Amino acid sequence: MKKLLLGGLMFLSLSLVAQYTISGKVLNADNQQPIISASVFLSNTSKGAVTNSNGEFVITNVSDGQYDLVASSVGFVTQVKKINTQRNKESLIFYLKIKELEEVVVGGYANEPWSKWGRLFIDNFIGQTPYTADCKIENTQTIHFRFFKKENKVKAIADEPLIIVNKALGYIVKYDLDYFECKLNSGIVLFQGYPFFGEMMPKRNNMERKWIERRKKVYYGSMMHFMRSLYRNNLKEDGFEVRKCIKYPNEEKKRVQLIFKNRFNIIQKEDGSQVGIVKDIGDSTEYYGNVVHQPDEVEKVFPDILPADSIAFAIDKTTAGLEFKDYLQIVYKLAKEDDAYLQFFGLQRKPTFPISLITLSNGNEIEILSNGLYFNPLDLLCTGYWSWSEKIATMLPFDYWPENK
Repeated sequence: MKKLLLGGLMFLSLSLVAQYTISGKVLNADNQQPIISASVFLSNTSKGAVTNSNGEFVITNVSDGQYDLVASSVGFVTQVKKINTQRNKESLIFYLKIKELEEVVVGGYANEPWSKWGRLFIDNFIGQTPYTADCKIENTQTIHFRFFKKENKVKAIADEPLIIVNKALGYIVKYDLDYFECKLNSGIVLFQGYPFFGEMMPKRNNMERKWIERRKKVYYGSMMHFMRSLYRNNLKEDGFEVRKCIKYPNEEKKRVQLIFKNRFNIIQKEDGSQVGIVKDIGDSTEYYGNVVHQPDEVEKVFPDILPADSIAFAIDKTTAGLEFKDYLQIVYKLAKEDDAYLQFFGLQRKPTFPISLITLSNGNEIEILSNGLYFNPLDLLCTGYWSWSEKIATMLPFDYWPENK
């Protein structure tokens, strides 16, 4: 039986959270020799270390919780270990395999260059928010693309970690890209990777203050903020409203599309040529035209606001679970949409509260930690405001907390 949150999971104030040390070695899997200067870090955080001449690493001041511990080095295959500070007390050993030439896959896709798909990658990975202009990938040459004609989708592959300089928020991010896929028919984009955050040094006196304010702006109302609030059963106080949403086929659009299809008759002429004849549908033309431009699915949002403990439950003392059917509509009431969001979608109206939809794309429950980190991110699909705002240019490390926390 699943335990309700009932006021939130056990959570200690930040000043009282236990700190741990993670240590271990990184070795060559072929000869067991130490790998020097390998990078070892906790994914989605600013906690990491570089191996010494013996291949050893030590990461200190790690808060209690579950993490992806990543070890990478140029010329070797990146390895990831899921660790829990309560359970993994022993020294950890990584055995990295040497990268070999990629196997040739016969058929199914075509390798294509940055010049063709680079813009699509930047728009959907870095994003199209006001912060994008100051967020650059320094080594785009390491990225190449595969186009799958049959599925009409594009995948991106990186031969080495991406180096992303985010001058908007003040981070240098080393990003091990694990997965990037864009389905061109639906516009759905899925990506996953292992980012490691480093602080930039401000070059001007006021730059650090700007970074602090910008980080707060992208944090409040973000998915990280929502997951932390859900974990603590604190949605209302933090400004979130959650409602159940269902989608069903737009039957009227299907009916009208069939009418339009039947308007066209192909007439065979005596000389063998063909001509299309369009039937008149009378005064309904304007109405039918409006219906054809409606979405393929109709959304129904239920009026009742859902409490956190109706969709989330305690898995153990450090982990919450998120499980629901259909969709959740999430409204953030303490801010307004960015003007750039309205411009991007061509919406001719004033900004209102940001609205996002989430669904469990594979039907699997999500595990949430106190810092807002959740697993598996590919199981959670979001549309609406978050699909525009939750990109690399606005990404924060999960050990980030606003100044007033």
